[in-house]
Amino acid sequence: MILPPKISVRKPLILTLRGVQIFTIAGQSGEAVLSEVSQMPGNKARVACTLYTGAGCHLCDLARDILDDVVGAAACEVVSITGNDQLTRLYGVRIPVVKLTSGEEKGWPFTAGQIRKMLPVSSQGTSD
Repeated sequence: MILPPKISVRKPLILTLRGVQIFTIAGQSGEAVLSEVSQMPGNKARVACTLYTGAGCHLCDLARDILDDVVGAAACEVVSITGNDQLTRLYGVRIPVVKLTSGEEKGWPFTAGQIRKMLPVSSQGTSD
């Protein structure tokens, strides 16, 4: 049996299907640490924001519900900071944190109204 070589990723590896980004991994040894999604030209499945979360974070669950209502589940990438030293240094005491593709961030607490004000109108879902 031939096993695939151990994957080492120094830069984010972006997998696409017909020009639409479907998965991103980054990190040494190929661990599935989701990295922030970059917007690619022609990407129809645009991600409006990234939600940084942690293991066992009940506030993160509340934040995810708010974002699902505002932008829809598919438009917000959820990234766990658990096991990622760099993300833990940046967001460890602030999670949940929403980061827009523009780079603007909003830490907890936040409301659906505050998130709507941050987002371009085209990124917002239809539900209130």
